[in-house]
Amino acid sequence: SRKQGVVRSGRLKLVSAVNRAAEPVLVDEEPAPGEAPPEESSSDAPRLYRHSLVLELTGNYLDCLRYVESVERLPWHIYWSRLEVETDEYPTNRIVLELTTLSLDEEWIGV
Repeated sequence: SRKQGVVRSGRLKLVSAVNRAAEPVLVDEEPAPGEAPPEESSSDAPRLYRHSLVLELTGNYLDCLRYVESVERLPWHIYWSRLEVETDEYPTNRIVLELTTLSLDEEWIGV
């Protein structure tokens, strides 16, 4: 799902937020043609899913750095997996930040 608009958080402005579909972290590999399947199947093993939220923000670099640091201090296990910064008109930057968490559940709270 995708939400757009302008929401202020400190001096950063949220331009868009995209909740990506869950992705399995480990995918069982299919045997190559002519190969026997592995004796032990991992199908009974719990599956681990990656959930990502991509934020597009505008603001200066230091405000973005403070925001990333605050995300890292959260009590939940959320980490940033991508950070892109483009400067069109100094000191305002276009910032793309991807926040990611892992879960045993494929479903995740929507944004």
